[in-house]
Amino acid sequence: MQSSSNNRYLLLQVIVVLALSLIMAVATSARTRVWESSVALWSDTSQKGPSRYRAANNAGAALLAEKKYSAATAYLIRAVTANPLSVEPHYNLGIAYIQQRDMASALPHFKEVLKINDSLKGGHFGYRAHLKMIIGSAANLGNLYSMRGELDTAIYYYKEALALSPVAPSVRFNLAQAYQRVGQTDNAILELEQLLRVNPTDRGAKRALLQLKK
Repeated sequence: MQSSSNNRYLLLQVIVVLALSLIMAVATSARTRVWESSVALWSDTSQKGPSRYRAANNAGAALLAEKKYSAATAYLIRAVTANPLSVEPHYNLGIAYIQQRDMASALPHFKEVLKINDSLKGGHFGYRAHLKMIIGSAANLGNLYSMRGELDTAIYYYKEALALSPVAPSVRFNLAQAYQRVGQTDNAILELEQLLRVNPTDRGAKRALLQLKK
């Protein structure tokens, strides 16, 4: 388009202002195409902007939302490399790996979220905004270790998640299941009873509790 504009400029001998206007129109058109999707926008910004790690993270998050997990992983690795002390890209990368069934690669990123939070004692900028990611990281670590059969470690992380969010029915249910699997039936019953106090209509918890009490 720009070449065509230049030819037209030479042919018609229009004034410089018009030529500059045409160049600006080309740039605006290109920018509009970049803005057509959030992935394209953040991908473009991650190459150019001063906060490249944030743009790369946002591109990765947008790709996660589109279920393009492999592509998301590439951007999120870039974000983590650019800023290893940011919670969000570590959490998103952990989720991307889980979606690709790469549990071993997910583990260290969820651990890093908790490490960052612990080292800064929950006082870092954006802590409240990232609290769900911190809780989610602990819960996911519990799930991952449970899948590996490392139940004592799973119980530890489930309890970490519940310390941050006592009203988390799925985490409490999974903790009860972990207790049951290690033979701590009384603790499993206590967790299920606590869950039912918060959510009395939970059929899965009722069924599990009935089975344990038999």
